[in-house]
Amino acid sequence: MIQLTRVLVACDFSETSRSALLYGTRIARQFGARLYVLHVADVIATSAAQFHPEGPSDPEAKAIELATGQLRDLLAITPLWPSEIHVRVARI
Repeated sequence: MIQLTRVLVACDFSETSRSALLYGTRIARQFGARLYVLHVADVIATSAAQFHPEGPSDPEAKAIELATGQLRDLLAITPLWPSEIHVRVARI
């Protein structure tokens, strides 16, 4: 029998990814594994004023803020444990 210690679920906040998250949660619970949820935000490095006419801002920070909020909303309606969110940013 296999022993899983980590389960990774990719999430784009669609209905399909919500289903995948529920499935991943069940697998993680069954094996006592840690659940990781991955969301990739595509941030284009351009002038902030082009996308934010209300004033200058950091597009990357805005993308992180929006994705974190969406993830918190998703976790609020999904029976996950623990519901602690850690955001890590990587640049390619």
